[in-house]
Amino acid sequence: MESETKQKPIIDPEVIHKGEKDLVYSILTSADIYPIQKLFQKKFGLTIREKLELTEGDITVYNNQVAYSLHVEAVATFSLLLDKMGHFKGFAAPNDIFLSNVEDTDSENMLTDFDLIKLKESEFLDALAATIDKKKIIEFLQRITKLKSNGIIVYRQGDITILNGYVTYKLTFDFEMKLSIFLDRKGNYLGFLAAENFS
Repeated sequence: MESETKQKPIIDPEVIHKGEKDLVYSILTSADIYPIQKLFQKKFGLTIREKLELTEGDITVYNNQVAYSLHVEAVATFSLLLDKMGHFKGFAAPNDIFLSNVEDTDSENMLTDFDLIKLKESEFLDALAATIDKKKIIEFLQRITKLKSNGIIVYRQGDITILNGYVTYKLTFDFEMKLSIFLDRKGNYLGFLAAENFS
């Protein structure tokens, strides 16, 4: 029985690696971030707080076709809705995150100090946010969006609002996440993949 001989490459793998790296780098530097952010917001229903950053990429296979995988890092914002019993009621729509249900009032009708009310509401909402189990937030976020945070979730602000006729507490958080966006060889969007699935 003859021993198998190891086949030698006909092209130096380093040449292939450098060529792929240069090709992917040119795609990364020419990619338009704005449409990627819009696709992200449409797909996941979250708002990007800080500009998306394309960090690296690769040539890969996606749905049985050659694709470019561009790795993305971003800080996204979401608002968690809770009822008076502390039950999770969902996430607020991105365009509702910075809206407040406070209306301007005539000073003649003002019976107490507005600034004091806002201060006490803020303290109350901050205390609520401090008691929330961050692991539960990550679990809800992952279940609903299929995205996974790197574990860093930061409380930003809160509000008291109305959902379906009931008082609801809206707590807004930022979280860091990583994912890949896949493009076909013409530069068209194919899909997203959560960072936990990076190879």
